[in-house]
Amino acid sequence: DVNIDKITERLLSRIRKYQTTSNRGRIIVDFTRLAKSKDAQTPLTTWDRDGRLNGINNGFSAGFCVWTNGFITIPLSFCFWLNRKDSGDEFVSKKDLVKDMIISTSKKLGNLEVLVDGEFSTMEMLEFFAVACINFTARIACNRKVTSTDGTMAQLKLHPLLRLNRNQISRTMAAYFGGRIYEFTAVRHKTRNGKKKIVFIISTITRSSKEHVRIYVLRWNIEKFFRTSKQ
Repeated sequence: DVNIDKITERLLSRIRKYQTTSNRGRIIVDFTRLAKSKDAQTPLTTWDRDGRLNGINNGFSAGFCVWTNGFITIPLSFCFWLNRKDSGDEFVSKKDLVKDMIISTSKKLGNLEVLVDGEFSTMEMLEFFAVACINFTARIACNRKVTSTDGTMAQLKLHPLLRLNRNQISRTMAAYFGGRIYEFTAVRHKTRNGKKKIVFIISTITRSSKEHVRIYVLRWNIEKFFRTSKQ
């Protein structure tokens, strides 16, 4: 029989070995899809959106919580999500599953900074992070309306303090959103098809725009983990 507790403790022991005073690491939480055939009757499969294919398919919707120091990535916990039709009265939202994984991991490793995708930068999640006193960095929608410390209210994509000059890669400002102050960063981003666009990052931590970008890029370590685990 597989002893999950023993495996988890060995993983935690390995993480503590790699943690240093200057780099305790960060937690990344995200979901991935593993598509199955339409006729598959495999347990825990469900219909869900597949962001990679930009469509809906049947398969596993698995959530993972991993630790990374930027060089090494170690998985700690996972869960499966089922849509309302498949889960019935036992339905649990992805946000609640993410909250559970974050709280569980924080109890084991302490309150490390959490990196999440834009799907989890909703007001519900921001409230959760604030109440739990957990720092986070996440992508956020460009149409979110914020108020900078000089009193200017505008959508992120239209805010003058986040307007990038021709050769500027990123820019950060402090602003109020939902009654709390955060750091918002605009950054030039190259998409998979090579096109450039400006995306936005929200964080509870004060640092330079370059550092905000560097930290958020660490989130791609979980994408590398997904690709490796699917092979």
